[in-house]
Amino acid sequence: MKISINQRCVLLVILAMVFLLALLNGILQSKQGNQEVSVAETTINHPVIKRPKVNQSQKDKIVNPPLYINHASANEIAKKLKGVGKKIAQRIVNAREERGYFKQLNDLKAVPGMGSAKIQVNQEIISFDSPILKE
Repeated sequence: MKISINQRCVLLVILAMVFLLALLNGILQSKQGNQEVSVAETTINHPVIKRPKVNQSQKDKIVNPPLYINHASANEIAKKLKGVGKKIAQRIVNAREERGYFKQLNDLKAVPGMGSAKIQVNQEIISFDSPILKE
């Protein structure tokens, strides 16, 4: 199907008119948009969105990500666990390398210096899962 030159001209004129109408419409709407809006109208149309309340345990989970005990370095362990210094952290890493991964909190009791009290204080942050996502 061939389009004649006259048909092309008519199409171009129509497209130009549509473009001009859209442009005029945009200009008119922007002039209307510059009108001042009262505070009452703003509050009615745009209510204030309140933040959800977060309790302390939720904050701790957000701020303190878990320590992956089976993958952490001695420095990471010493920084993250309360009451655990570099020596005990190194003992944890050595025990992990000798005996394999820890499976539960009681496995940590075999590490010299890791008593029940230290384990209990840190039980919320210690994770035995892998930090690497499985596909």
